[in-house]
Amino acid sequence: MITKGDLVNGALALMRISGLTRQPTPEDLQTGLEVADDYAAELSVMLPIPYIQPATYGQSDPSDNSGLTPQMAGAFKKLLVGQLLGFYGKEIPPSVGITATQGLKALEHLLVDVPLAQNPSTLPVGSGNEYNVFGRKFYSEAGDNNGASYVFQDDVWNYTRDFSEWLVDATLVSVDWTVSKSGIVIASESFTDTAASAELTFNQIGGYTLYIKATKTGSTDQFTVTKNIIVKSKANDAASGFV
Repeated sequence: MITKGDLVNGALALMRISGLTRQPTPEDLQTGLEVADDYAAELSVMLPIPYIQPATYGQSDPSDNSGLTPQMAGAFKKLLVGQLLGFYGKEIPPSVGITATQGLKALEHLLVDVPLAQNPSTLPVGSGNEYNVFGRKFYSEAGDNNGASYVFQDDVWNYTRDFSEWLVDATLVSVDWTVSKSGIVIASESFTDTAASAELTFNQIGGYTLYIKATKTGSTDQFTVTKNIIVKSKANDAASGFV
């Protein structure tokens, strides 16, 4: 367990090493606890730091559990040095500022989980950027955009999906075609014992997911196939020299 006293004493020790303060008194330790509580509360607005606040404001004890892990303790001490110097009206040296910045970055790496983001297929092409969606000169994208097929607006597909591998010895009973949003028209749906077909008309630019849900004889199982489709503008491609 890392106590609050450990954090404050560690920060005061860093200040002594830097020649910025004297040997701390019990009053200094109590002041340090109050500053640590206040700063941890302020920091929690930006980071999900697991610091444990006292049941009564301003009543922390040096033996209280801080709630911090060993990975967080050193970084918090570095930040606390700057807070204590400000509290005592001392100027923060550049070296202490650099150390505090390092501590904050360490906490951000530990506590902030930034999800990976993928640019949409409709993102305009910038000057000097590769047109091809697979290019990664400026924008990071999935290797094949989740296996998407690329078509032009107003194209018409006669699409067939084979279910033989799933059916084994059974045959198709029903097939239901749907799309994630309007923009693709589905018509002329049909199916044989093992495959389903439909005519797809791509009316609007954008990204879509096609869902083909099938049922088979002798079973209540349902199997849904998904197909990602990106509809592009033929006019934009022509203007860019890609036709």
